[in-house]
Amino acid sequence: MQTLYPKRYKGGDFNRVRGRMGYLWEDALALTLPDYDRRIVRPKTPFELDGLVGYPDGIHVVDPVGIAECKLTFASSRKMEDDPFFAYYHMQGQALCWMSGLDTTIYYVLYICGDYSHPFEPVMRPPIAITWTEEEMDDNWGAIVQHAREKEWI
Repeated sequence: MQTLYPKRYKGGDFNRVRGRMGYLWEDALALTLPDYDRRIVRPKTPFELDGLVGYPDGIHVVDPVGIAECKLTFASSRKMEDDPFFAYYHMQGQALCWMSGLDTTIYYVLYICGDYSHPFEPVMRPPIAITWTEEEMDDNWGAIVQHAREKEWI
């Protein structure tokens, strides 16, 4: 599998564990979030557009309707959603919206180490819904497709 930013997550056991933790977080939400089954539907097939494939965590089917993304991060919960750290989340959310014809991404973020004050305690903020403009999504999609072509992935 090719990733957009391979240097962000170098190989090694810890990174494999972090990836698995993300999948576990999705499953934990499915088991514990009230009405999760009625709020979020997991697509049976991935989205495909322009030779690229996208795998959303789910489709949020109640207001707001959009792409549901479950994120688990070791970043501090002091970081706000407009922090450059979250640019990767935004890029993915915009791309999945573009591929699906939706315009909103709802993020369920678990900050695994909270704000890094001792003792470490996980923090989950309320879901964050971001609605993208068509221009934002189009610019983002163009950059992703251009990058994929430069890498000869498509």
